[in-house]
Amino acid sequence: MSEYVTFISGGYSEWCIVVKPPAQPANARRRLRGGPLPEHPTAQLAAHELQAGLAQISGTTLRRVTAISSHAPRFELRYQEGSGDGFTSTVTNGGAGRVLLEGDSPRGLLFAVYDMLAELGCRWLYPGPAGARIPAQSALRLPVGTVRQEPSLPGRCLILGHHLYLDHLEDWVIWAARNRFNTIFLHLFPPPDLGGQPDAFWYAKLEGALPVIRERSLVVEYGGHGLSDLLPRGAFHATPEAFRFDGTQRTPDHNFCPSHPEARRLIRDNATRYFQQHPDVDVYHLWPDDIASGPAADKRAAGGGGWCQCPACVGLSPTDQALQATNDVAEVLVAEALAEAHPNARLAFLAYHDTVAPPTSVQPYPNVCLLYAPRERCYAHAISDDACVLNRDTYAPHCQAQISAFARDGAPEHRVFEYYTDAVLFKSMLPPLPTVLAADMRFYRDAGIHTVQTLMTADRPWVSMPINLWLFARLAWDADADPDELVADWCAAAFGAVSDAEAAEAAAAYVRASEAAWQRVLDLAPDEVSMSMNTRLRTLLDDPPRDALDFMTAPLPTRRAKLALLDESLALLDEAGAHLTAAAETSTQPEALGRERAVFDLTRAQFAYLRARQRAYVLLDDPDEDDTPADLDAALDEAQAALDEAFRWGRSRQHIPGRRDRAYYALMHRMWDLHLRHARYRTLEPGSWAQRWLRARTLLDFALAFLRLRFS
Repeated sequence: MSEYVTFISGGYSEWCIVVKPPAQPANARRRLRGGPLPEHPTAQLAAHELQAGLAQISGTTLRRVTAISSHAPRFELRYQEGSGDGFTSTVTNGGAGRVLLEGDSPRGLLFAVYDMLAELGCRWLYPGPAGARIPAQSALRLPVGTVRQEPSLPGRCLILGHHLYLDHLEDWVIWAARNRFNTIFLHLFPPPDLGGQPDAFWYAKLEGALPVIRERSLVVEYGGHGLSDLLPRGAFHATPEAFRFDGTQRTPDHNFCPSHPEARRLIRDNATRYFQQHPDVDVYHLWPDDIASGPAADKRAAGGGGWCQCPACVGLSPTDQALQATNDVAEVLVAEALAEAHPNARLAFLAYHDTVAPPTSVQPYPNVCLLYAPRERCYAHAISDDACVLNRDTYAPHCQAQISAFARDGAPEHRVFEYYTDAVLFKSMLPPLPTVLAADMRFYRDAGIHTVQTLMTADRPWVSMPINLWLFARLAWDADADPDELVADWCAAAFGAVSDAEAAEAAAAYVRASEAAWQRVLDLAPDEVSMSMNTRLRTLLDDPPRDALDFMTAPLPTRRAKLALLDESLALLDEAGAHLTAAAETSTQPEALGRERAVFDLTRAQFAYLRARQRAYVLLDDPDEDDTPADLDAALDEAQAALDEAFRWGRSRQHIPGRRDRAYYALMHRMWDLHLRHARYRTLEPGSWAQRWLRARTLLDFALAFLRLRFS
C-alpha cells in the first residue's frame, strides 16, 4: 500500500468531486417525488471551497459531478443531519484512490474541507487576500489513513465588537468559517456618544450578511448593554417608582427597579418590539449597564453597580436583580406572539463586574444561558493557575459556581465571554497569549463550558494581523494542541520566515519575548484592580478614569513591586524588537513585517509610559531619602514624552486612515494623559491658582477631545 495518494500531478488530474446527501429511509424516499434530497447549501459550499482551493494551489480545476463509479478516483463529500462540527477524513488508494470527507453535519463537512486544505498548506490569517497564504504546487498528495476530529469546545465564537469591522462583515464571516469558528456575535460598541453607530446601522449590516452567514450554518448572536434601554429614561417623571432607589431617592441613572410592576410591564412591552425588529438572531444579548468594577464588587451593596435598594430589592444581590430582569425579557421571547419566529432563541445572562458571583435566590428562565465575562482577571496567568491569587480566589471559583448554579436549573449552553483580542482592554495593544490561551481552553473545556467567545475590538483599526485570533481558533478547536507549534506555524505563514530555520526561529523568538514582556505588565495582584469609569468633567482630576492596566493607585508596596516588573518588561520588549529585526532580514513577507514593526513601535512607547507613570506614582506618595521633587518631575516628563510619542503614532494616516478613528484613538489616550495631570495636580498647593489653571485646562482639553470625536 502506498503511503500517499497523489490526486494532481503536473497540473493534471482525473479526479472529481461528488457530494452525497444523507441516505433517507425507504418510506421517506417514496414521499420524495423529485428524487433524493437536494444538497444542503453548506455542503454545496464545501464542494465549491474544495474545488476553488485546489485550483488556487495547483491551477487545476476538478470536475463537480452528481454521480460516479465506485472505482473512479474522487473526493467524496458526505454529511449527516446532526448539529456537531466533528468530521472524519479517510484517504485510501484502493482502485484509483479516494478521499472521503464525512461531517457530522453540513458545517462539519465544511470544516473537513478547510482542514484538508490546511493540510495542503493553506492558511487564512486575516480576512481578504493580504491575510491568505496559498501555496503554489503542481503536484498534490495526501497521506493514506483515517483521521477523526471533534472540537474541544462545541461553540467557538468570534465577537465583532466595533463598527470598524462592519464594512467588511462578509469577509470576516468567511474568514471565521475557514478557521472553524461556528458562531458570529455582533456586539454593539462603542456607544453613539463615543463615536459609535446606532442599533439600526448594526442590524442592517447583519441583515446584509445573513446569506453568507446562513450558507455556512453559523450561529448568530447580537446585542450588548441594552437592558436599561427597554425602560426609556423619559418615563421617569411619570413613573419614578419604576426606576432604582439609590439609598436616598429614586434616580433615572443606570439600571432600574426590577421588582416594580410598572417597570416590568414597560420592559416586557419594549422587549416584544425589540425581538420583532430583530428576528434573525439565535442568541440575544440585552445586558445591564456597564458601570461596576473590581473583583470584590459582589461584596458591595446591591446599589454598587447601579441596581436598586428599595425595600423590595434590598435583599437581592446585583446578580439576582440582573437575573430577575433578564428572566422577564426571556419570558417575552418565548411568548406565543414570538414563539413561531424564535422557537429556539436564547437570551444570555451576563455574569460580569458586580454579577460575577452566582445567583442565590433567583433561578434562570429555561431559555436563559450563562455568559461569564471575567474582564478584570489576570491575563498573565491562566484562569486556573493556582499561583495567581486574583484568578485562583475570584475568577476561577466564580466561573465554576456560576456553571453549577445554571446547570442545576437546566439552563442551556454555558458561555464564556473572553478578551484575548480586546485592544481596548489592552490600551490599543494586543499581548500575544499562547500559553494562557492553551491553559484557559483546557480549563473551560473541563469545566463544561459549551461556547467560548473572543471579543475583537480596538480603539483603532488593526495595522498588523492579530496572532491571538488565529491561536484562539485552533486552541478552541483542540485545547491539547501545542502552543509552541502553533506559534511557529503562525510565524512561518504571517512573516514569511520559511527561507531558513534561523529566520523562523527569530520570528518565533519575537513572539515569545513579547509574551514574556507582557506577562510582567499583566501580572495583577487583587489590590491592583481599581477601576473607575468617572467621566464627570468637574471631578476628572480627583478621580480620573482607570482600567485594567491602570495599576498605579495600588498600595505602595504593590506599586513598588509592579515598578520592578515594568523594568523587566521593557528589557524583554527590547529583546523582542531585536528578534523582530533579525526575522525581517530574510523574510519573504516584508510588508507584514513592516506592519508588525509599526505596532511594535506603539507598544514600545506605551510600555515606556507605563514604567515612567508607575515610578511617578511611587515617588508621589513615598520617595526614598535620596529622591527629590525634581525626580518626580523627571518621571512625569518621561511619561509625557512617551505618551506624546503614542499620540504622534495615532495621528499618522498610515496607521489610522480614518479621521473619526483617529479622533477616537486620541480620546482613549487622553484618559492616560489625565493620570499625569492628576499626579501634577496633587503636587500643587490646594486651592492655588496653579491648581485652578490645571483643572480649567484639563476640562477644556477633555471637552475638545469629545467635540473632535463628535464632529469628525
